[in-house]
Amino acid sequence: MAVLAITFAWAHITGEWRNEKKPITIKKHGRKRISFFRYGLDFIAHSLSDLKQWKKRLKGAINLLKNKLKGLSIKGFG
Repeated sequence: MAVLAITFAWAHITGEWRNEKKPITIKKHGRKRISFFRYGLDFIAHSLSDLKQWKKRLKGAINLLKNKLKGLSIKGFG
């Protein structure tokens, strides 16, 4: 369960970060085309499948997650 929660948070944080770089398009009714989670998950999946760039992008995504989690106190983990 913890792995699922961490993966969800990683995808969501990555989606927010990607939205700052390249905003998600807004549909006519005012809602975003996709969620931050989906935007981040697609980016992570694409990064893993792109053999030339995956290492660089994955390191960036991991560093982003580390920076967001730095300083958080998770009960039971210190």
